[in-house]
Amino acid sequence: MQKINSPTIRKFVNFFESFLLSEKPLFDRHIQGFAYYHFIRFHFFDLLIDAKKWIQKTDQRQMAGSRQKLNIAAALIGNTVCRNWRSDTKQSDILILNSAKKVPGGNRYIDPYTSCLTDQLSQSFTLWEDPVRWRHLPHDHGSNLFYLDSLHFESKLRKTASDHFKQDFQNESAFLSGFAREMNLSVSAQKIDFLIRNAFFLHAGCAKAIKNRLQRKKVKTLILVTHYVPMKMLITTIAKSLGIYVIELQHGNMGRYHIAYNFGHTRTMTTLPDEIFTFGNFWSENTRISANGVRLTATGMPWFNRQSRRISTAGHQKIRILFLSQEVIGRQLGNLALDLVRRLNMNHYEIIYKLHPNEYMSWQKTYEPEFVNSDIRIVTKTDLYSLLGSTDIHVGVYSTTVMESLIFDKMLILYESYGIHYFMDLIKSGRAFHAKNSDDLAALVKKYRKPPHTDVHYFWEADSINRMINRINRIIA
Repeated sequence: MQKINSPTIRKFVNFFESFLLSEKPLFDRHIQGFAYYHFIRFHFFDLLIDAKKWIQKTDQRQMAGSRQKLNIAAALIGNTVCRNWRSDTKQSDILILNSAKKVPGGNRYIDPYTSCLTDQLSQSFTLWEDPVRWRHLPHDHGSNLFYLDSLHFESKLRKTASDHFKQDFQNESAFLSGFAREMNLSVSAQKIDFLIRNAFFLHAGCAKAIKNRLQRKKVKTLILVTHYVPMKMLITTIAKSLGIYVIELQHGNMGRYHIAYNFGHTRTMTTLPDEIFTFGNFWSENTRISANGVRLTATGMPWFNRQSRRISTAGHQKIRILFLSQEVIGRQLGNLALDLVRRLNMNHYEIIYKLHPNEYMSWQKTYEPEFVNSDIRIVTKTDLYSLLGSTDIHVGVYSTTVMESLIFDKMLILYESYGIHYFMDLIKSGRAFHAKNSDDLAALVKKYRKPPHTDVHYFWEADSINRMINRINRIIA
């Protein structure tokens, strides 16, 4: 077992734990009977972290030009007309709320979390899909697929047209801004007001229509990805009120320090799923949401099982170092990669930098010019698993891809930036190395060695599709 003696990691953990304790009364705050806080909690916590300068969120709307904004408006109108969720009159045992993430699959895009499942389900199902920046990537589900764009459109219209409860919004925004001040943080009441209004008018404008549709469809089970999106929390709440069992498919990091999966109290909440299918026992054992009445079942991830089996590790001359970027800390990792170039003899090393999907549109504007013009090989859309298999050292912070790299038996180095505390248990086990700064990173890279084989099934259950299908069958039965 490795010891972790890091004031920085301790700082992250202490802030997280103090927030969980101090936020308890916020769950009782409401506007006109609507308990809004849990709906905005994930983004409110982001505002606090942003105020601490620990993350650097990119506002994609600010990055869009006039032509892009027109395209977005046109896409919104098109999606509202075509495949409108209101035209979904099918009776279905299972309703699936797709994830935002899609991966290339020939001439279409595939949802890596739900596609393997829909290929195997024996029950009738339909899919509802939220837009990603008002767009939907093409994928094959034909008449089973419907878009939720019009719900967002209607809630925004209602928000724009209504002056009701203005004082209530101002009072609650001021209250939460004051809550932040008590933590010695400055968070704009205007930003908080934006979050509250979005959640309130989404509920006010859409709840009744969603309930009627679920009743007409006679849904028995709801399966979703990322439960903490406000739209999905609303649908979850309504589904549970109708006796529909709600399952979430793990999509990324959970653990003890992900804000969406850990609370400082043990109350059950209608906004949470009934059960989460986790990647493996590591995640079930290190996530506290079970104290809130949520069952954690280790099923594995079928897409990962399928992709990892087909990868071969091709030989290469130089030692390849792969950086796994994340949107909120991308600039830090980019600077770290640049610093590493200066410290290594690049005749012996090759650095590949994999951008996070949310950075594809904006990275050339948000990263330093020196990084943009460097000899670092910058990768966007690619076969991620081939990339993982063909590199020797993986550098990251808290990306799920860090965990995926375990199956390839690569040297794994976690950089001390915000989010590294998610993987403290992994570092303690000796399976990952901890780099506090670029000096540490360079020293670890120069001591490169292939790590011992890992008990992969502890992190990623095998036979995952059968585990999922069998569990779903038992739930429906």
